[in-house]
Amino acid sequence: MDIETITSWLFVAAMALPLVGLPLYIMFTRGKAADQTEQPSPAAYAWSIGIAAFFGYGIGVSVGLGFSCSPGAGNLCGLAGYFIYGPLFAIYAAILAPLVLYVSGRQTRNSADQNDTQH
Repeated sequence: MDIETITSWLFVAAMALPLVGLPLYIMFTRGKAADQTEQPSPAAYAWSIGIAAFFGYGIGVSVGLGFSCSPGAGNLCGLAGYFIYGPLFAIYAAILAPLVLYVSGRQTRNSADQNDTQH
């Protein structure tokens, strides 16, 4: 697999992120109770995904540099961290961030419902 193929797949994966993010946003907002007012705005939701992707990219670059830059690896070993591991971790973080928000929102709502039924 050459670098052009890897780059084109990463570009397609990055362009497909909104297709994954939109259903996750709908799932997140519809999973909340109708009377709750703390549903995030689309802008806040997009910022949370962007921040998660930013930190995911940084973690991916550092992990990629650790994996690919072993002693005797050559002078281009860092490119794998910046062009392969970084974008992959950013994609994973951008997909996992709304899922974490959704699960934590459901757990908060379920615990609030349980507290209401006990009192």
